[in-house]
Amino acid sequence: MLLELAALVSALSSCVEDDALAEIFAEAAVTGVIVVDRADGNCRTSNSHRLHTAYSPASTFKIPNSIIGLETGVLSGADHRLTWDGIERSIVAWNQDHTLRSAYRHSAVWYYQVVARRVGMDSMRQWVEELDYGNKAVTPAIDGFWLDGDLRISAWEQIQFLRKLSDRAFPLADRTYETMDTIMRYPTSLPGTLYAKTGWAVEPEPDIGWFVGWWKYNDNRWFFALNIDMPESVQPKTRIQLAERALQSLIE
Repeated sequence: MLLELAALVSALSSCVEDDALAEIFAEAAVTGVIVVDRADGNCRTSNSHRLHTAYSPASTFKIPNSIIGLETGVLSGADHRLTWDGIERSIVAWNQDHTLRSAYRHSAVWYYQVVARRVGMDSMRQWVEELDYGNKAVTPAIDGFWLDGDLRISAWEQIQFLRKLSDRAFPLADRTYETMDTIMRYPTSLPGTLYAKTGWAVEPEPDIGWFVGWWKYNDNRWFFALNIDMPESVQPKTRIQLAERALQSLIE
């Protein structure tokens, strides 16, 4: 308990609240948080309180779910194809066969639910523990714990997970790291390369929008995690726009 408290105090003291980041949210009239942690440990956040508030990860869990599928042999690589079950879903891009690469890009929930079922509860629990992901609650259902189940993660915890992934600090196969490097590349207006994932958690009002990942530019890396309230007035693209503005501001 004392060690956990010490870790929390260290985390709180090592991330500085930045007025410029807070202003980006204020100008957009959006409630939320972004934390940006450079590889050298220079950490800034727009909201030090919300930084440690945990929410459902929603589709940002596709990052660890991909890793777990690859490590358990359920997935063979970026081009591992699963056959669509023929059930029409609300997002048209989901209604087709998908590879891991395309399922990640289109955030196809059904694909990752199949992966989770094939991994199984015991292996999933072991791997979520190994990856130290959020509160590690793989309950109640194997195919929905990250959507409407008990799994929760904060923006700060997302950063810790992403840093270890980018640093190759987890005990994963080289092929897994290489596959993640391939599927996580995200189109961006920023210079350099962005590795990221969006998420949309249906919370009991308001919904929560996520955008998490890291940005490589000029031999530097910035890890970032953003979550915002998503009332009907906030557009999905706002998540990406806010993060890009925050990251761009760091090099201007």
